[in-house]
Amino acid sequence: MSRTIEITVKEIEPLMEAIGQAATATASEGEDINRVKKFKYAAGKNYNKLRSIAKAINQRQLDMQDGYSDKEFDEYNVKRTEICESHAEREDSGKIVYKQGADGGQRYAIAKALKTDFDIQIKELGGEYKEALARYRENEDKTAAVLDEEIAIELFTISWEMMPIQISGGYADAITPMLTDVPIID
Repeated sequence: MSRTIEITVKEIEPLMEAIGQAATATASEGEDINRVKKFKYAAGKNYNKLRSIAKAINQRQLDMQDGYSDKEFDEYNVKRTEICESHAEREDSGKIVYKQGADGGQRYAIAKALKTDFDIQIKELGGEYKEALARYRENEDKTAAVLDEEIAIELFTISWEMMPIQISGGYADAITPMLTDVPIID
């Protein structure tokens, strides 16, 4: 049996992770091993389907980013990098110092004595390349908007009664889209 669900693209990964966890469940003592195997089969089938969809969407986003080309934006980036490097802190050896940004990426550590001049130059550069930056942001917004798209996915279903005892709480709630005959508890 199967069921078609409608979810946003950004909901695929959490569902995939929960179903992936369910696919690794083991039979508890005294539990019918064949029942658990059937459940794991259904969960594994759904996990593989969701994984393949997630990979395709990820590739689509990568293609959108890689396919973006703007000579003017590339010029902006070269000049921005030059400004960053000329204002960056340096080790005694002359090597540029980097710090970790809020997003986990590497950022130039800007020397405190040069920070005001750095801010002025970056602002001026942004003004000079205002249109290129707007085009770049528009492409980034389109790429991010993919996550809000609705998608229909057909999941293999299995009765709630087949769910291994080991699966409870949040995982049980998260995998509800693949379950049938779920009892309603008031």
